[in-house]
Amino acid sequence: MSKIINKEYIDDLINIWLDQAQSIEQGWPSSSTLSRFAEYRGSFQASKIVSGLEIYVDRQHKRDARFADIDVALGELEEKKALTIISKRLYQGLNEANKAYTNSDRAKIVGLGLRQYENNLAAAYRDIEKTLTLLKKRDQYTTYPQ
Repeated sequence: MSKIINKEYIDDLINIWLDQAQSIEQGWPSSSTLSRFAEYRGSFQASKIVSGLEIYVDRQHKRDARFADIDVALGELEEKKALTIISKRLYQGLNEANKAYTNSDRAKIVGLGLRQYENNLAAAYRDIEKTLTLLKKRDQYTTYPQ
């Protein structure tokens, strides 16, 4: 009936978030919220200006609950935790030296030490699991007009 919330499920949701965010980023100005977030230059939570991403998210909330849920869960995280878990999914495969990305590589990209990166990653999984669990509980007790 409902999916078990574990690391693999969360990783799948992060991949959905990245796919959606990257697909809508095409053609948006480099100063957009997602651009700043993806380049680790600023907080996606701090922007008060409505960007193409926010407009898309508003529409997406009505169409894809999985995207909406992970978007909410990421928004609840501290910025360093969000950057950490997104970098884990974003930096897969080979780096510029044709070697597989490691957590050490990802930690450098987001500006953290390895131990802090790994602690943030573990905390991000726990926090996202808590948020997703609350969202599932809400769905059990909420009815929406058709």
